[in-house]
Amino acid sequence: MMKSHRIITDPIHIIGIETRTSNQEALITLPRMWQRLFQENLIAQVPNRISSEIYAIYTKYEGDHTRPYTYILGYQVRDLTTIPTGMTGITIAPASYEVFTARGRLPDAVVRTWERIWTPEVDSKRAYHTDFEIYGEKAANQEDGEVEICIGITG
Repeated sequence: MMKSHRIITDPIHIIGIETRTSNQEALITLPRMWQRLFQENLIAQVPNRISSEIYAIYTKYEGDHTRPYTYILGYQVRDLTTIPTGMTGITIAPASYEVFTARGRLPDAVVRTWERIWTPEVDSKRAYHTDFEIYGEKAANQEDGEVEICIGITG
């Protein structure tokens, strides 16, 4: 059994870039999104940013983890009143989340943690509305980092 804890979030507003993908395409599409985030210095383009933590959001699922979804990479903001051209805004609605911590060499530790999440035990609790990863200060250490993975759950 993987260690986790539950939280209930307040609304979280995010502005960033998005793509439509699936786990079958993720090894190509997600690194491209991260590359774009840094190459285009998107942190400097996001207005009303309240932290430098990077949010990776999985939403608009067509089913379970084997089906396509929308992936958004961005930053938490005070509100969504000004969304720059070419970016998207999303509000993560208040909900219950199971929080798992990926520890170790990044991004490998994140991939391993998701593989543990995609088990019948965890999958049966998933709501498939919105899931997100938080890349804070501890994620800066690529050799021994930490990333919080928040999985929307039912009940």
